[in-house]
Amino acid sequence: MTLPCPGEVLVRGGTVQWFTNFYDGNDEIVQPAAATIVINYPVPGGVPSVTEVAMTPPGGAETRWSAQWDSRGAGTGIVYWSIHSTPGPPFGVEDGSFEFQANPANLVTFT
Repeated sequence: MTLPCPGEVLVRGGTVQWFTNFYDGNDEIVQPAAATIVINYPVPGGVPSVTEVAMTPPGGAETRWSAQWDSRGAGTGIVYWSIHSTPGPPFGVEDGSFEFQANPANLVTFT
């Protein structure tokens, strides 16, 4: 599993990537019909914003689902995320957080 980790510091304004597998109750890899990631992120001078990103299913021999999020427009602070498989009972739910920092010289660039 490759996910942004708690305590990890990323530079806001770039693309954040997630990769994950889904497992059933027997710890076997399964492929759900669809998956999404919900991202709660700070915005400059405002109330945190929430976006939902559809995850891309694996292709070929790959088993991991992936998602990319363009963080331009995000502010600095803690970003929370949650991955869900759909529909029906989820095969897996993962949650996490990381921190966005920014160089004060580029704050205007990405707002």
